[in-house]
Amino acid sequence: ALARLWAEAGEPERAVEQALRGAQAAERASDPVEVAARLGFALARMRRRDPRRRGVRLRQGDARMQAGLNADAARSFAAGVVLSSTRAERAEGRVRQAYALATAGKLGLAGRVAARAESEAKAAGLKAEEALAKRTAGIVLARQGKLHEALAVFERVAPMFEALGDVQRTAEILHSIATCHGNI
Repeated sequence: ALARLWAEAGEPERAVEQALRGAQAAERASDPVEVAARLGFALARMRRRDPRRRGVRLRQGDARMQAGLNADAARSFAAGVVLSSTRAERAEGRVRQAYALATAGKLGLAGRVAARAESEAKAAGLKAEEALAKRTAGIVLARQGKLHEALAVFERVAPMFEALGDVQRTAEILHSIATCHGNI
């Protein structure tokens, strides 16, 4: 409410700051829909070249993913890619966009974005993002019913997550491998 009052009073920067504070409060309250809405309010009032835009877009995408608004999250992440100034930032944003697209069921586009993210991550030397992009490519293949191809991708990704020390994602990939074996 306070953010709206500042906006109506012709104070867009104060409105943005208040909206960002409101988003933090909504995060503490575990309300991802409200987080996304408050971040959207802030974005609508930010200057086009505001250096915070990219980070706010990515936060909005994360909130939308938590809320199950995966197609909307993909759009937020795509905007984050556009706002990126380095190859590493673009790779990070595309990895998140590809995963959101895959969870939204937009498999063809998810596969293309994942391939581009993998290429950018590899060129930037980002091992974690490269592994995440490959994982998303495997998810796309599995959801398309191409289980043998998905299995091959997952088996290549598992050691990547192990090398990164990412126990949670290693476990998830091993589960995906077992699921593929169980469905072949």
